[in-house]
Amino acid sequence: MSLIGLLLLFLIIYFIVVPLVRAALGVRRMRRQWQQRVDDFRRTAGFSDARGQAEPQAPARKKKIDADTGEYIAFEEITVETTTRTEEGTTKQTIVEEQIEDVSWEDIK
Repeated sequence: MSLIGLLLLFLIIYFIVVPLVRAALGVRRMRRQWQQRVDDFRRTAGFSDARGQAEPQAPARKKKIDADTGEYIAFEEITVETTTRTEEGTTKQTIVEEQIEDVSWEDIK
């Protein structure tokens, strides 16, 4: 082969084959990353994996408090009496105001 033939072969390899190989490797890497992210999503969402096999899931935790147990907030009614004097006599007006007592919290262990 002559020098021109070798130079032409080098240029073809450098400007055509190398970029095609780089592009193919880039596409392969992107597909692998995409598949990994899809598998991660399926695993966290509880779906079966790509091969149709369901992955074992952690057992559901039980509630610490029964469903029939509710919260109760005690309150007491405070009555406020005001007296006003008029020409006809004294008048009592009773105002009932509802207030909530402070609640002392207790941690469940």
